[in-house]
Amino acid sequence: CCGGEGRVGGFQDGGGGGQGGGEEGRCRRFVIRVKRGVYKENVEVGSGLKNVMLVGDGMRNTVITGSRSVGGGSTTFRSATFAVNGAGFIARGITFRNTAGPQNHQAVALRSDSDRSVFYQCSIEGYQDTLYVHSQRQFYRECYIYGTVDFIFGNAAAVLQNCMIYARRPMKSQKITITAQGRTTRTRTRASRSTTLGSWLPRT
Repeated sequence: CCGGEGRVGGFQDGGGGGQGGGEEGRCRRFVIRVKRGVYKENVEVGSGLKNVMLVGDGMRNTVITGSRSVGGGSTTFRSATFAVNGAGFIARGITFRNTAGPQNHQAVALRSDSDRSVFYQCSIEGYQDTLYVHSQRQFYRECYIYGTVDFIFGNAAAVLQNCMIYARRPMKSQKITITAQGRTTRTRTRASRSTTLGSWLPRT
């Protein structure tokens, strides 16, 4: 991406109103500082908002939380507390949380369709279907991911580097399943064979 800095006024302008015209507008990165606090809302970054970067005050301090779920009448796709579609998205130091609980089944905390999206030192917290890596190329580094059933799933080419994966206690009728890949053909990219899972902690 080209250099430069900028700011965009809000998330809900799905038509790309925050983007400048011409090549400069397509390449400029828009940096949004999200101060410490708990933000109870569902956010979607539209496909017209490219190269947006959210910088929080740390995953323990900046929290975006919601509770949509399939059990509550939503669809899995629409249940996401935070959804991003615009290419080149970056988030740092933020928690994305869905508090619907295991009894409400699919409830996404973060859904990404952003090509070349990056999440650094973020916490992604939920139960069933926590992290929806829906499509495109995605990179996660030093993130914490919490869930119970299929809580990392989708059809993206996603790399998780130095991330901590925590299995939470599911309902009695459920079994813990960490990943559920959405490949539609045998030739698509598959999970790495070098994946290593650390010890499970009783408190999770």
